[in-house]
Amino acid sequence: MSSLRRFASLQVRRFSANRREASRAALPRLTRRLSLESLDPRLVLSASPYGAMVQDTGEYLLGSSTVTVAFMESTGAASTEDWNSESIATVKAKIEEALLWWQDTLATKSSVHRLSFTTDYQYADNPVSTSVEPIAEKSNVYTTWVNHFLDHADANTSDGISADIRKFNDSQRQQYGTDWGFTIFVVNDENDLDGMFAEGGSFRRAFAFAGGRYMVVPASRPASTFAHELGHMFWARDEYAGGGSYTDQRGYYDAQNTNAYNNPTEGFVQQPSIMGSGTLLTTAYANHTSSQSSFEMLGWRDTDADGVFDVLDVSHTLVGSGQPVGDSFIFEAAASVNTLRNENSSGYQSDITINEIDVVEYRFDDGAWIVHSTPGAAQADIELSVVIPAGAQQISIQTRSVDAVSQQTVASSNVFVANVETKSLNATDGLGGIVWLDANGNDQWDVGESGVPDVELRLVDESAAPLDLQSVQDADPFADGVVLNGQFPGMQLAAVGTHVLNANVYSRGDDLASTGDRVFANFNTGSNSVVKTWGTDSRTLRVTFDVPQTQVAIDALADDTGDVARLEAYGATGNLLVRTTSQVMQEGDSFSLEVNRPSGDIAYVIARAHYNTEVLFDNLVVGPESTTMTDANGNFRFQALPVGDYRVQAVAGDGQQLGASDVQQRSLTASQAITDLMFGMDKPPWKNPFNSEDINNDGIVSPLDALVVINYLNENGVQELPVPSESESPPPYWDSSGDGWVTSLDALRVINFLNAQAAAEGESMEGALAASVPMISPSSAVPIANSEMDHLASQGSPLESVSDYLYHTQVMDLVLELWFAGESLDTNELLEDELELGEF
Repeated sequence: MSSLRRFASLQVRRFSANRREASRAALPRLTRRLSLESLDPRLVLSASPYGAMVQDTGEYLLGSSTVTVAFMESTGAASTEDWNSESIATVKAKIEEALLWWQDTLATKSSVHRLSFTTDYQYADNPVSTSVEPIAEKSNVYTTWVNHFLDHADANTSDGISADIRKFNDSQRQQYGTDWGFTIFVVNDENDLDGMFAEGGSFRRAFAFAGGRYMVVPASRPASTFAHELGHMFWARDEYAGGGSYTDQRGYYDAQNTNAYNNPTEGFVQQPSIMGSGTLLTTAYANHTSSQSSFEMLGWRDTDADGVFDVLDVSHTLVGSGQPVGDSFIFEAAASVNTLRNENSSGYQSDITINEIDVVEYRFDDGAWIVHSTPGAAQADIELSVVIPAGAQQISIQTRSVDAVSQQTVASSNVFVANVETKSLNATDGLGGIVWLDANGNDQWDVGESGVPDVELRLVDESAAPLDLQSVQDADPFADGVVLNGQFPGMQLAAVGTHVLNANVYSRGDDLASTGDRVFANFNTGSNSVVKTWGTDSRTLRVTFDVPQTQVAIDALADDTGDVARLEAYGATGNLLVRTTSQVMQEGDSFSLEVNRPSGDIAYVIARAHYNTEVLFDNLVVGPESTTMTDANGNFRFQALPVGDYRVQAVAGDGQQLGASDVQQRSLTASQAITDLMFGMDKPPWKNPFNSEDINNDGIVSPLDALVVINYLNENGVQELPVPSESESPPPYWDSSGDGWVTSLDALRVINFLNAQAAAEGESMEGALAASVPMISPSSAVPIANSEMDHLASQGSPLESVSDYLYHTQVMDLVLELWFAGESLDTNELLEDELELGEF
C-alpha cells in the first residue's frame, strides 16, 4: 500500500443523490419547513455513515434521518379501534410538528448544523394489520404486534425484535440515502377510555427503545410526546422520577444525566427539558430548549465554542505532493475524514462520522478559494491540475466538509501549501522526501525534472548499516504445547477477558493464517478448550511492551462473513490513546490493523473482535519500518518514527547513479514531520535519456543499434566509459544499461527490445535488414584482456560469462539470428548457449 493510502480503511460512504445536490447548491434560505420525499423503489443508495455498522442507526442527532411511520390496525374480534383518513392526517401533522421542533431547536443552538428528515408514510397511509388491539393490551404485548409489522415488511428473522428493527431501519436509510433511521409506531386509542395501555405492563403511555430503534405512541398524545420520544432515538435519557437517574450515562460522549430529578448537588434546580415531564417538558417545548445534559447525550456539545459540535469537529487528513509541469501545477493526494472516539456505554461504540470530503479547493497566494471537485465520499483520491496565473508564487489546497442544509463548513483538512516553482510533499508525521532525476546535474530540482520511482530508502547508522526498528512475531515457530506469553523479546502476550481463566496464549494451525500456517490462540473457559478465535470482550489479546512504542500492527482474519476486528493502543496509566477498526470482512479475508503514535507512548495494545463477532489474529509487527520505496512520483515517507536523529540513505539501483551524497541527516521532534529530504539521481551520461536502446540516437531502435555496440566491443573490448568531454561525448549512447560500462549486455538489451517488438504482426523485415545493415568482417574479432575479465567476474551478471567475452565473432550472423528467432534472450541463459557456440 502506498504511503498516501495508509489510513484505517473502512466502508466508504457515497453521497445520496438528494444530499449531493444539496451540498453543491447555493446557501438556501431557511424556511423552517419539512421537506418530505417519496420512495422511488428503483433507487438503492448506500448512505451509511463512515464507520457505522448495520445496527448503528441513531448514534447522534445530526445530519439526515429516515423516519418510518407505521400505524397498526387491529382485525377480527379484538378490534375496537379503526383508522380513517381524518385520524391518520391528524397524527401525521403531530409527527411533522415534532420533527420541525427539533429542526428549529437545533437552529437556536448552532449556526452550522441543521437537521433534515425524510418521512416514509407508506405504513401509515396503509395501516398494518394485527390480530390484537394494541391499546387494549398491556404494553408488553408489543412483542406480538411489532412482529406482525416485521412480517408485513418482510424483515422478521430469528435475531430478535431489536436487531430486526435496526436492520429494517438500516434498509430504510439505505433506500432514502440518509445518515440514520428509526421507526414510529402509532397505536389507535380513539375509543379507549383513558388512552393508555392496560395496567400490569411496563408502560402505560408512550415508550421507546433507544438508539435508532423505535418508539410506540398512542395516537392521542400531543406533538411534544413525539418530540420527547425522538430524543430517545438518539440516546437521551428520561429525567423524571421513575425514568432516568443522575448516575446514568449515555450517548456518543457517554454524557452524564445531570439534569435528572435526583441530582444530589446542593442547591440543584432541575431545568426545563424535553426529556422531563409535566411543566418542565411543556416549558421546554414552548421555548425550543432542553437541558444541557440531554443535548450532550444527543451529540450537541461544542467544547471549543467554534459552532461545530465535537463529534464532527474532527479535521480531515490530506497527504500528497505537487509540482509545476509546464504552465500548470499538478497535485496528487489522498484525503480522508476522521472520527471522534465513540464513548457510548450503551451502544456498539463504533467510531462514526457523517462528514465527507465534500469540497476540494485551491487558491493562489491570498486569492479566493476555487472549488476543484466535490467527491462526496469519506475517502477520496485527488488529482488536481490547474494553470498557474502570471505572477503567482504560492498555491494552497484543502478539503472541507459542509453541512448539507446550511452549507457551512463543518470540518476541513490541513492546508497543503507549496511554492509554484518547486516540487514538494507533506506527511502526517516522520520523515519524507523526494528522489528525482537530476537531468542537468546541478544537484537542484528544476522544473521539468521528474521523480524516480521504486528507489529504496533506508534508515542507517553511522556505519551505513540499516537500523533495526521493527520486530515481527507470529505463532509459526511454536508447537501446540508452547505458551507464547514470554517468548518474544521486549514484550509479553496475555489473553484477557470475561471467558479467560488463565492468560496463556498458544499457537494453533489454521489455513487462514496470513503468514505461515499458524495463528495465536487462547483457552476458552466457555468451551473448556483452546480456540483460535478472539471475541469482543470475552477473549482478547493483550501485548505489553517493555519500552513504549510508536507503531503496532496485527493481521485480523475472518472465519465468517461479517467479521470485524479492532486494535486499541493504551498509555502507561491505562488510558485509551487511539484505536482502529477493520472494514466488514468476508470469510477468508485478512485485514492489517495498525495504530500509530509518533509520541511513542503506546504501553500496550489490545486486539479484539468488534460488533459481537469473532476473529483470528496473526503476524504481530511492533515498531516502524526502516526501509521504504519511492512511489510513482519519486516521493517517500517514513512514518511513526520515534523522536531522534536519523540518517536517511538512498540506494541506487542497477543503472542508477546518485549525484550528491547518498546519505542525509535529520533530527526529528514530535512536533511536526520533516519532508525536505531531496536526493538527486544523476542521469547516466552515456545512456539515451529518451530511449535507452536507441544507441545511435536516430530516433528508432533497430539491429543497427546492437551492431554499433558490438563494433565498439570488437574494437575496444569491455570498457568503463569516461566522463563526457568536448572530445568524447554522446551520441552514440553506448550504455543502454546505465551501469557506466560498455559490455555485451548493452547490445543484448537492444536485441531483447527488438524481439519483444517482433511479437506483433507486421510487414516482413527480410531484405530490408540486409540492405540497411553493413557487413562486419569476422577478422575484426578482438580478444579481451584478463584485466577486463576480472571486471566482468566482479559484476556477477548471470547473463554473461568469461567465455562470452573471449571473442566477438560473426557479429552480423549473430545479430540476425537473434533478430529472426522471434524471442528475447532469457537472462538466465548464457550468450554462447543461445548461439550454440563452441570453442574457437
